[in-house]
Amino acid sequence: MRRKQITLFLLATLLLTLGVWMLLGRTKVSSAERRNLTQWPKLTWKSLSSGSFTRQAEEAATDQFPLRDNFRTLKALSAYNLFGRLDNNGYYFSGNSIGKLDDPFSEDAVNAVCEKIRKIQKAYLEHTDCRVFYSIIPDKNQYLAGSFPVLDYGKMESMLASKLPDLTYIPLLDCLNANSYYVTDPHWRQESLENAVARLGAYLDFTPADAFEKQQFSFYGAYYGQAALPLPAETLTILESDATRAASVYNLETNQTGSIYDMEKLTSQDPYSVYLSGPAALEIITNPKAETERRLVFFRDSFGSSLAPLLLDHYSEIILVDLRYIPDSVLKDYIDFQNQDVLFAYSTLILNTNQIFR
Repeated sequence: MRRKQITLFLLATLLLTLGVWMLLGRTKVSSAERRNLTQWPKLTWKSLSSGSFTRQAEEAATDQFPLRDNFRTLKALSAYNLFGRLDNNGYYFSGNSIGKLDDPFSEDAVNAVCEKIRKIQKAYLEHTDCRVFYSIIPDKNQYLAGSFPVLDYGKMESMLASKLPDLTYIPLLDCLNANSYYVTDPHWRQESLENAVARLGAYLDFTPADAFEKQQFSFYGAYYGQAALPLPAETLTILESDATRAASVYNLETNQTGSIYDMEKLTSQDPYSVYLSGPAALEIITNPKAETERRLVFFRDSFGSSLAPLLLDHYSEIILVDLRYIPDSVLKDYIDFQNQDVLFAYSTLILNTNQIFR
């Protein structure tokens, strides 16, 4: 009897301690998941009667649970090692890298992107001397997945080829491999883009630069916290040259001018934003060290942030456009589409997402 009483007392003490700990929890941000955590709601008659208090309290209880990240890691390890699951919440481990299961192939999404590109082509490029190219940036699942289903890359190539017959396609699939991508992040490694840049140079008529210096930093990617696996830090590398050091980046949204690499971002929730300070609607890179007066309009997503600095030696100006944040109808106010190269380069992740562009 006494043993049962001790057991019940210890259990009650544990539950009470966890409950108080949880109620006192005020953690605002999950650095692992890169998101804001739900806070405990204020108890009012309105929130109680509408049911919003209960809903928010349930979310807060989940987000503020003591040792939450430890339990998430335990769950992930149990799913893989104890229960034999191949993935945990859509994330899987293949070789030495974390992958995320692709969404089903969306022809509607791919068609919508093609329509957007054709609209821009007709409005701004049809009667110009611009050379216009496009590339499909492979998701790392193309190299990792093994037995996991992946997007049909060949089908995506065929769709874009049929929808964009007037544009020149620059293939990149064979320029990359699994090691070209971060272990804990979906993005490619800047230092692994040598073959991709060489392929772009073959079409855009430039010789890739080879005088880059490396700086390396400790890095945890976006998949690290989502997958909740206890993996070591990896290395993020930035490549510097006379051109990257001399160039300036003007951000249309902030009306500020900065550098190619924003070193303060290395300690932010998204260290990959060190490249061009992260997402932006429209940025203009000016390179006083350029070997030519050539200009490039680069329609890009986040993968382009680490690619653009490697093209600087060959262009006096690169205009970066992210159509997720700026409508194409206003481009005429900022870009003179004459006598320049135009490159549309989107990852399969973007091409397969519905209503991604403004």
